[in-house]
Amino acid sequence: MASAKNHLLVFGGGGEPKDKPGTIFDKGLQGIADYTKRSPEVMTEVAFNGGHPETEDILNNRFSGNIKKSPFEEADYKRLIQSYISKLQNKELVKGDQLMILINTHGAEKQPQFKTHSIATSVGNPTNLNSLQGAHTVDLDQLEVLKNLAKAQGVKMAIVDNSCHSGNSLSLADENTCVITASGPNHYGFAPFS
Repeated sequence: MASAKNHLLVFGGGGEPKDKPGTIFDKGLQGIADYTKRSPEVMTEVAFNGGHPETEDILNNRFSGNIKKSPFEEADYKRLIQSYISKLQNKELVKGDQLMILINTHGAEKQPQFKTHSIATSVGNPTNLNSLQGAHTVDLDQLEVLKNLAKAQGVKMAIVDNSCHSGNSLSLADENTCVITASGPNHYGFAPFS
């Protein structure tokens, strides 16, 4: 029997001003980079807000060499989710494999149309940190199809949401998907605890 494969998908750094040398999410990004160096067998894809010299240094120089990187815009978010749906459908991820999704960006309060909440991409800057008005956002409800397919295929899943208002992501938890959040549904998150 082949050994289980581990996959890590990271989204983050959204909603940060372009005129800063780094983002408030860089410490968490550095922690992820350190983890990938200690665990080179983990297949990692990172969609993160670039354009900041300190952030770019982490993305380009501190991750292990086999990491796939892209910006964190809506198209990247949808493409990466769809790519993992396809991997599950094509049996590239099979029973016993594991997928962790780590979210390290600004998060908005839950809106009535969502089961979870929205997070900021790298487009725009929030003028309101509760609603993320001014930032382009994507909703975490889009993880539902991926989560259900992983469950059906026997692929264990974890979602670590470090964003503000991340307690809303607990609605994605079930017996196959572990969800860890940095704050409650109506609270700010203050530290990259993961």
